[in-house]
Amino acid sequence: MKIPLHSLLRRRFAAALLLAVTVVGFSTTPLTQAAPSLSALQQQKQAAERQKQAAAAAEKQKEQEAVVLASQLQTINDQINATQAVIKKTKGDIGASQQTIASTNDRIQTASDKLVQSQQLLGEMIAEEYTADSNQFLRSVVGSPDISSFYRQLKETETFQDQLNQLADQVSSLKTSLESDKAKQEKQLAQQQSLAAYQTAKQNDLNGQLGTKNNLLSNTHQAIVDLNQQQKNADAQIVAAEKQINALLAARSSGGQLVSGGGGGWYYSQRDPSWSGVRMGNSYATIGLYGCLITSIAMLATYYGTPTTPLQIARTGSFSRDGGLAALPPGLGISVAPSQPVQWSVVDSEIANNHPVIISLYLPSVGALNSDGSSHFIVIDGKVGGTYTIKDPISSSGGGYDLSNARSMKLVRPK
Repeated sequence: MKIPLHSLLRRRFAAALLLAVTVVGFSTTPLTQAAPSLSALQQQKQAAERQKQAAAAAEKQKEQEAVVLASQLQTINDQINATQAVIKKTKGDIGASQQTIASTNDRIQTASDKLVQSQQLLGEMIAEEYTADSNQFLRSVVGSPDISSFYRQLKETETFQDQLNQLADQVSSLKTSLESDKAKQEKQLAQQQSLAAYQTAKQNDLNGQLGTKNNLLSNTHQAIVDLNQQQKNADAQIVAAEKQINALLAARSSGGQLVSGGGGGWYYSQRDPSWSGVRMGNSYATIGLYGCLITSIAMLATYYGTPTTPLQIARTGSFSRDGGLAALPPGLGISVAPSQPVQWSVVDSEIANNHPVIISLYLPSVGALNSDGSSHFIVIDGKVGGTYTIKDPISSSGGGYDLSNARSMKLVRPK
């Protein structure tokens, strides 16, 4: 919107200076919507503060619990790792014992086979020697060169039989010893298998504990997140209550329905020393005296996510010689609709959907400076009962304005 130069330059400067130091409000019939009482708002603020403190204390407690749970989880993990190492060693021992038992079984089988062979050979020899008929015996005696030769043969036979008997006894003794070793090995194997079963059960129990602790830790972390959100919600309630309290106090002092909601957040003042003396474009008009519109636009650009100061708009926007805003600089991230007559139902709908609205006002003490008959621009960002909260570029606190002072509105949306 172009802001035309007033015919009397001196009058405009005097009026702007008057606006910079005095904000005057006028009273009309209030809206019918009831506003919360000051005491009720103060109680809401105190309740939110208590809720925030309680949530902060609970969050601290949960953080301590999380530390303890994390330590317990580490201990359980260490126990599981140790148990797994024992199970692995025990399984190795079981395998070795099974191999030893298998080898012992092979040795027992070999000894049994030798014993059977020895017994069979001995039986054959006895049968051959003692079942021969007497004639064969006599022939052996007669056929021998002498009696001593026959006796020697007989003794050799008896010696071989004794050797076979000794071998059979040795094999039998070896088999008995091997069977005893096998029994011990099987007992050891049973103990190892029992140990493995115990360690496996222990591991399963530890895994169950680990799952339970992990669930507790996860729930604790979620509780911390929830409690942190509760604190943020309480902060928002405190800010909202303070805003409403300030609005009511301002309404009481000014008697108007457009009252300051305070600074902070995305608020900018056109009288900020960082830019108040800077001229807008190539015009003679400074931000401090005539920058209420670009300050309002900078606030909304910042509100919608593109941090922008009035100084940036003053240096990069397009202005007429007398300070009228001809075009906004690119990159603000918002679209500003042309001015239109104020419709409070539209304003209500916009702020209900979190879209602040720029409003132009006529101030009798200043006079009509703009083409719509207005003198000043503000931003409406909320409503408390029948009172609208505003961000006023000229002051973050103080008096208010009457609804009848409103001349036009600019709807602003993010791109």
